[in-house]
Amino acid sequence: MQALEGLSGISLQSLPIYLLLLMISSLRIGSFLVASPFFGSRMVPLTVRIVFSIALGMGLVSYLKFPPLELLVSAKLLPIIFQELFIGLTCGLVINILFSSVILAGEKIAATSGLAFAAQIDPTSGAQSPVISQIFQLFLLILFFSLNGHLIVFELFYKSFEIVPIGSFYNFEMLSKKL
Repeated sequence: MQALEGLSGISLQSLPIYLLLLMISSLRIGSFLVASPFFGSRMVPLTVRIVFSIALGMGLVSYLKFPPLELLVSAKLLPIIFQELFIGLTCGLVINILFSSVILAGEKIAATSGLAFAAQIDPTSGAQSPVISQIFQLFLLILFFSLNGHLIVFELFYKSFEIVPIGSFYNFEMLSKKL
């Protein structure tokens, strides 16, 4: 398919196919960025998240294996969209839970040590949280980016396309019978 070769040699007739493949490849990464702790916060505008997910999707289009085109232009596209959104939101939720555990630890430490009164508005969530919790959150964020955690997360996210390819629907009844 010529649309998978990239934008440099694309013809005008295959542009809608390329845009469809770009949309499908951007769904999983875009929903992950919406649910992830740093990119999903209010500090990063929605337009930046959309542009970043489309840019990452453009990088993924040429490497991913897509289902046949007949499947993508039929009504079976809707389950593919929901599957991609579900996988991206689940991955973002897992990382959000890991980051929230540090915030909860900071709140418990502040409450037991008597520092719970030193609270201010958290810029990421908009809620009031103890200063200790915000220090822990900022420390974890700096540690995460300095140890290239974001690159590891995106590498694992790229490998998720090999584990659960686009358009692969699993029959959970057959899976439960095997277990």
